[in-house]
Amino acid sequence: MGVGLIITLSGCQLLGSVFGAQDIFLNVRFSETNPSSSSLLRASTTTESDDPSVLYFGELELVAYSYRPGESVQNHQSRSGFSGSDWSYYVALASGYDWSRDILLSRGSQIDFSEVAGTDTPDVSEQFVNEVGSMRVDVFEAYLHRMGVVIDGEYFGMNAELNGLDWHPLHRSADLGEIPDFFADTYFQGFDDPDQNLNVFFVSNDWFTTPGRIRLQSTDYTNTELEVRDHTFDDGLSTEQESFILNLVNDGTTRRFYTSVVIVPYGAPVYIDFSQSTPLNVDVQFDLSGSVDWDQTDLEALRESSWTDGNLYFSADDNFIPFGLSVSFD
Repeated sequence: MGVGLIITLSGCQLLGSVFGAQDIFLNVRFSETNPSSSSLLRASTTTESDDPSVLYFGELELVAYSYRPGESVQNHQSRSGFSGSDWSYYVALASGYDWSRDILLSRGSQIDFSEVAGTDTPDVSEQFVNEVGSMRVDVFEAYLHRMGVVIDGEYFGMNAELNGLDWHPLHRSADLGEIPDFFADTYFQGFDDPDQNLNVFFVSNDWFTTPGRIRLQSTDYTNTELEVRDHTFDDGLSTEQESFILNLVNDGTTRRFYTSVVIVPYGAPVYIDFSQSTPLNVDVQFDLSGSVDWDQTDLEALRESSWTDGNLYFSADDNFIPFGLSVSFD
């Protein structure tokens, strides 16, 4: 039984006529790499050792960042709030739209963001195409917002029990849209506070060669200027690394948050080449096995909490990377 929700994404709407409206320059997929043979709607059991069968994203945003300080020609995505003076951007999936909300990734399935969805499309400046031609991907961000899981035919996580939504969080699925749902605050391993946001930065190895996590905080409690609260890099953050991250988040979009950052180095830099007819393909891989921390998560407490006491704890590897996250480009 499959619950793979196919979300599609349009190509570029140019400010000139260099490319047609259906050209796609960044083709993003989410894949779950550890399929399970068990039914998504398996009857509830008394054990709490099963892995999730479905991962729920209340909202997603997928963005490629290119660090170009001092350059006068940049590619901005103003409608999505990306207009930093030192940066060029390609927003492969913008948050704030129906097609980027309530997305489900089931075991062994794939979500394809490669074709047209909706009417709002990323802009690519004709001047940028003509004078620059390609965009180096220093960071590819998967912004994961208000998450949850399906375990043994029940949903646990954000947006449940009409907390955040006026409908069932799994309403897009004919199979799961009426299963019991229980609200839970979500915790990610390595972050002490509950957080409804996770910023996964896949970063070229020109900037980071080891993974880790960074917690950010507002300098004045208004979230208009962020600073590093703490991090897990044994050798510390270099001045260049800290400046790079703070420049990105403080010049990034103000339409959402940068709070809990996971750094995942992806290797040598890749490029979006606007002269090519084939896009840069990005495959973000998840592994849902072992993704819940059962030492801290109590499903019965979540069933009985009614928004008050229950928490859902996601586990991570030794570098604080949850869901076995990795990325490949081709």
